[in-house]
Amino acid sequence: MTTKWADIFAPVMAQGREVRDGQALLGQGIIDALEHKGSLVAQAGTGTGKSFASLIPIITQIQKAKKQKKSFRAIVSTETLILQRQLIDKDLPFLSSLYSDFTYRKLMGRSNYLCFEVAKGAAVGDFQMNMLVEKLKLRQGNLGDGEKDDVERVLGRELTEEQWSKIASSSSFCPDNQCSGEKCYSTRARELAKSADLVVVNHAILATDVEMKAGDPLADGMLGQFEALVVDEGHQLEPVLVNAWTKELTERELEQMAANLLQGVEDAKGVVPNHKIGKLAHDSMDDLRALLLNIKKFYMLLGEKSNQDWHGSSTSLSLKTVRGAVTGPLAHAMNEFENENPGRLARVGVALDEVSKYLFQVVCKATEEKIKGVRKIRKGYTAVRSLQEMVQIISKAFETPDGIIQAYGTYGALVDGFEKQDGTPWMKIRLVPLDVSQKVKSLWGKPGGQTNILLSATLTDLTDGTFRYARECIGFPDGPEIDVNSPFNLQEQQLVYITPSNRADKVEGAQYSFSELLDLIQASRGRALILFTSRKELDWATEQL
Repeated sequence: MTTKWADIFAPVMAQGREVRDGQALLGQGIIDALEHKGSLVAQAGTGTGKSFASLIPIITQIQKAKKQKKSFRAIVSTETLILQRQLIDKDLPFLSSLYSDFTYRKLMGRSNYLCFEVAKGAAVGDFQMNMLVEKLKLRQGNLGDGEKDDVERVLGRELTEEQWSKIASSSSFCPDNQCSGEKCYSTRARELAKSADLVVVNHAILATDVEMKAGDPLADGMLGQFEALVVDEGHQLEPVLVNAWTKELTERELEQMAANLLQGVEDAKGVVPNHKIGKLAHDSMDDLRALLLNIKKFYMLLGEKSNQDWHGSSTSLSLKTVRGAVTGPLAHAMNEFENENPGRLARVGVALDEVSKYLFQVVCKATEEKIKGVRKIRKGYTAVRSLQEMVQIISKAFETPDGIIQAYGTYGALVDGFEKQDGTPWMKIRLVPLDVSQKVKSLWGKPGGQTNILLSATLTDLTDGTFRYARECIGFPDGPEIDVNSPFNLQEQQLVYITPSNRADKVEGAQYSFSELLDLIQASRGRALILFTSRKELDWATEQL
């Protein structure tokens, strides 16, 4: 028997909440998708009540599963932290007071959590940081989830972004996710999330989960196994995935990865002796350094020839046709670019394959035999795997006329030029996925095995008025579609007010008077959306309020 929206929404109605036709239509659509393990695309305008329309059916499904002693976990993903906080701090606490027997957690990226292992390293030789860390240790029981707000509450003061970065969890410190939950609140948050019935995340976490599971449907990844996925603010999923899966390489990042790789190899030799692997690793890093140096020199000289500024430039990494006579330094750099770099990349590819196999063997042995010092070997293995992926794609870029690579997925290879404050030029190679639709398909699970809801206020393709592009760009499964209009008549129910520019009672640094700001807020009963022309004005108004 099909569950009816009116029945499961009744506890909320009993609290005086109004019935919205659009919300009922959306809620029923999500109920049907859950009961048939299908996929639904839903566009619902502002004010529809999307959050309750998705959360209540999921909570009901969790309750049903528990009565049948079955497992049912759901992931709700948002693009913005604002919506994530609304769900966790407002909507779910309210619903948990009405619907019993379900648990929920929030999970964010690791840089949002305190890590005592990172903090311990930052405290070395820094008296102030050492005092801060000791205070946190003494009051660890009061740190809650170990987020920045929790840390600032315990310390009784705000932290700068620089201070927070020194004590927050970091992928560069622990790329293998081996920190214990007692020392790292990111690890703790992941462990708690995997045991919760409903987990609220952001789209970047979904990207990480896909990477960690690597197409294995039984892998735990970042989020564990789940039966339902709601992607709210779904129109932003594709750009988030593109950004998360873009690979970047600078000379500085190469040195960091080289240090991790070489240290990992050195430590690994103490577990499984290998007299050749050290030289192989060092030579491959020297080849990569020479490669990046030549690419930067060649592209800078190309820019000079075409009167293009290096700072802010972005050019495809590909074979180049240079107009006119090529002489002097440009001719030398071009010859090295075309004739020596492919050989370097080939040698590096072979070497990294050997190093990767060796480090994987050592990590397995060290883990099995519980040998100390395995973390640095794991960091080396992570570094070599990252470099392998980038070298494979860059090698293909040297075979293309436009930097578009149809291998290992579809990538665009770019060379970005910058200048430091002291005028020193530096370069970033970006490998941007131009199509994520195939890679992201694993997120949607097997047909008939997982419910997927793609939800947003703006999914319609402006060219044809359909959801075609919204589906195709993220490989979303076939299924029903719903388009719910906003319950508000925006043409008649909104008012735009612009402060006159010739007012005599301006406040210095702001283009409005404070009394006028208060009048607008009070006249709209707190529903005013106030836009500022500068951050300075916004900060001033916040302080005054």
